Amino acid sequence: MKGKIKKGLLVLLMIVLLAPIAEHCTNFIQTLKLSGAYYLTDEPRFSFGDWWDGKFQEVKSKSLNDQVGFRPDLIRINNQIDYRLFSKLHFFYGILGRNATLWDGAYIDAYQGNDYIGYDSILKQANKFKKIQDTLQKLGKTLVMVHAPNKGFFYPENLPENRINLTRGKTNITTYTKIADSLGINNIDFNSWFIKLKKTTPEILYPRQGIHWSMYGAALGADSLIKYLENIRKEPLQHIYWSKVDHDLNPRFTDNDLAKALNLIVPVCEENFAYPQIVFPKTSGVHKNKVIYIGDSFLCQWYSLGILDNINDKWCIWFNFRNVCNPTYTYGDPAAPLIKDIDWMSQVLEADCIILLYTPFNLSVYGNGFIEKAYDNFYPKKN
Repeated sequence: MKGKIKKGLLVLLMIVLLAPIAEHCTNFIQTLKLSGAYYLTDEPRFSFGDWWDGKFQEVKSKSLNDQVGFRPDLIRINNQIDYRLFSKLHFFYGILGRNATLWDGAYIDAYQGNDYIGYDSILKQANKFKKIQDTLQKLGKTLVMVHAPNKGFFYPENLPENRINLTRGKTNITTYTKIADSLGINNIDFNSWFIKLKKTTPEILYPRQGIHWSMYGAALGADSLIKYLENIRKEPLQHIYWSKVDHDLNPRFTDNDLAKALNLIVPVCEENFAYPQIVFPKTSGVHKNKVIYIGDSFLCQWYSLGILDNINDKWCIWFNFRNVCNPTYTYGDPAAPLIKDIDWMSQVLEADCIILLYTPFNLSVYGNGFIEKAYDNFYPKKN
């Protein structure tokens, strides 16, 4: 009996040792790839110089380690053990908060005011924005300042233990909204609105596993923006509707983008996500505008839901006023042109609406240079 046990253990040990080698050589099992950003060491090119210096062996060792069979599965097992036993996250900027809420430190800094750029800086930027808005308005165009929600403001009760009781300072978004209201800037504060909705809506507006507003929250935001533009421009616009909402424990799109990067076997928490079945009814007399959206990744949800294709006559997104996305060049397309390579000012003058949408943690670089460059174009400095 003991002999059989020893033989069985030996066979099991051989399988454990040889299976990764066999997988590496034959790829007989398709392993699910890891999520997030990671780098694999390339196979080194042999040279006698690198051999004698030991560089070839060092790089070869790293390459073999990165290509070992079942590596993604082994990493997930390791990550899951570390998370369950030690609450440790293998993610370079991931932070674990209360109630299994995942954080990026930048969102906490925006809530606590650690990234505050000062009243004078915001006032200067807002004054430029207002002058651009007034100039475009005379040309029949609408410029709108939109603030996306921020996780820190939405889930202050779920902050990490070491940051939940820290004293808060002045915040960029609070100053921006106050100044915008006083100057008469067209602005929508989804951040404050979401905090109010949190008490009344049963649906998830901001997932604990994600970094962005939920797909349901993004749909609400799009609907609100359409009605806002309709009121300002005094014209009926294409609306979005939904009468049915699908609920799913399995997150879609970006609803678990932070959790996905952790590469766990079991999710950090369970959430009942809401996905509206959006329709775009054809109504006579409605107008579709040519719209330019400038902002951060909170625009991706409108893009993914197909909203931009259906409510606009023509649209484009200028992510961080750097990368171009439109019906021709999809998000992340390496062939997409950069802002510096196009006549962007001509496109601004051809558009009906220009929407600047940023989440509060990006307000320290609000517009990413668009406001300054557009202002200089309309109000060139005199020699």
